[in-house]
Amino acid sequence: MTNELLDDIDGTGVDLVESLAYPLPVIVIAEMLGVPASDRGLFRKWADDLLTSQNMDFNDPKFVEEAKEKVRDLDAYLLEHIVARRKQGRDDLLSKLVEAEIDGEGLDDGEITNFSRLLLVAGHITTTMLLGNAMLCFHDNPEAAADVRANPTLLPSAVEEILRVRSPFLFSARITAVDTELAGTPIPANKMVAPWLLSANHDERQFPDPERFDPHRDPNRQSGFGHGIHFCLGAPLARLEARVALAALLNRFSDIEIADPAAVVYRESPGMYGVKVLPLEVRR
Repeated sequence: MTNELLDDIDGTGVDLVESLAYPLPVIVIAEMLGVPASDRGLFRKWADDLLTSQNMDFNDPKFVEEAKEKVRDLDAYLLEHIVARRKQGRDDLLSKLVEAEIDGEGLDDGEITNFSRLLLVAGHITTTMLLGNAMLCFHDNPEAAADVRANPTLLPSAVEEILRVRSPFLFSARITAVDTELAGTPIPANKMVAPWLLSANHDERQFPDPERFDPHRDPNRQSGFGHGIHFCLGAPLARLEARVALAALLNRFSDIEIADPAAVVYRESPGMYGVKVLPLEVRR
């Protein structure tokens, strides 16, 4: 699939996001779920609507209501497919969720809709940003990029370093279960807190010379996928997609440069770091 997408890339001014970084992960996650990948234009609109709110106060009821309104059409779309799977199953993840039982009880439509929405949105937007951030890291660190090109076995560790230096998600959201205290600051129970993943990833106590991009870094306990029981469900898929896509790019093109740094368009979503437009100049 990656190679088919790369067949259409050549020359100057090719937008990596439009040509590869967006379609690849959205096609993969759509096919896994069992929804038409041809609807990816709709998925992009719904994801952008959901993730561009300027008010990210999770304790604000107004924000919660706005978020529910933004996912209404996406939820209706998913529910239509869920209802169809209850009538006739297929070999896809939606059918598996419809058939699944926990302690003898099946999941209801609302639970499957919520879970499917999470997979569809988070399952593509993060990898899209990861691939764009990889090109930014390679552009800013040409010697490191040359190392990776010369030694493809460095790709897995390079992906971890990209996730550390340019984390697609800057923070996560968690709810306190009990009254607690952190670094002398009391935090009541049942409050939303936002641990900054990017700050953890640039902690000099964990990473020597944390601002340096180093694909040889070992150990690399980056926190881009979160930590603990809430560790990112899709981390193995994101890592696989990144390794496959970057290997294909480096194999296909002898030179990859950002065509015009001034033309790069960054996402405006609070708490997220990535590009919406990334024009490249490539040579086969």
